[in-house]
Amino acid sequence: MANIFSLIFMLYFLGIIFNAMDHLSLSSDVSESCFTGAYLLMVFVLLGKLKYVKLERFVSWYLAVVFFISTYLLYLIFIGLKDSFQDNITLTLMVSKGVALLVIAFFAFAIYLSKETAQSIIFLMVVCCFVFSDVLSFITTSYIHFWLFEGVQKIFQSIGLVLSCIYVFNYQEIATRVERRKAFKPISRTNQVSVQS
Repeated sequence: MANIFSLIFMLYFLGIIFNAMDHLSLSSDVSESCFTGAYLLMVFVLLGKLKYVKLERFVSWYLAVVFFISTYLLYLIFIGLKDSFQDNITLTLMVSKGVALLVIAFFAFAIYLSKETAQSIIFLMVVCCFVFSDVLSFITTSYIHFWLFEGVQKIFQSIGLVLSCIYVFNYQEIATRVERRKAFKPISRTNQVSVQS
């Protein structure tokens, strides 16, 4: 799992680097591709955690309603904005990034509702920071290039990266603790051999 987390960070930082090189037309597409790849890898990480999710019937209905409303809103945004993009590649990358973020947010919320641990709260905050960051990035690149929106977007992106580092550190610490417990299991009383003199 450590390799997947390092690949997520590498793709996300490459996306930031290519986003900084704004004067090249290809760099924005490469940046969006890197961000989309990082988000798809996050979906892969969350798929492994979904097998442990057990939700009540009411919470399941609540999640389904939230997911369908979010999907409908994303579809409305797509219909309204598909003519404002100059090429189909940028449109495809933006839509796939939006869908990946929607799936990540849904999975993170479901995991949080099933077990309210510190790790699930941290990951939900990471996802919220990335969603707000990408929404503000979309607004500044497509509509209004206002320095305040761009500054807040960078702040959300930075907070999301710091929280994801904390999440990965805690994840590795928990995995190490579990491995230590498996390696150093105490001998139970029924398996002890008694030596008689």
